Amino acid sequence: MPLAQNFKDDVSLLESEATLTKTTIKCMNREPPVLPQRFHMNIP
Repeated sequence: MPLAQNFKDDVSLLESEATLTKTTIKCMNREPPVLPQRFHMNIP
């Protein structure tokens, strides 16, 4: 596999992680009390 393709995949992965992190932070800032309740409810 060419090095350029690996680099492109790494960048895509980093961008995906950054987007996920931003989304999570936004949700936590918007409604802090709701997230922990959901997590506790999901635990059997």
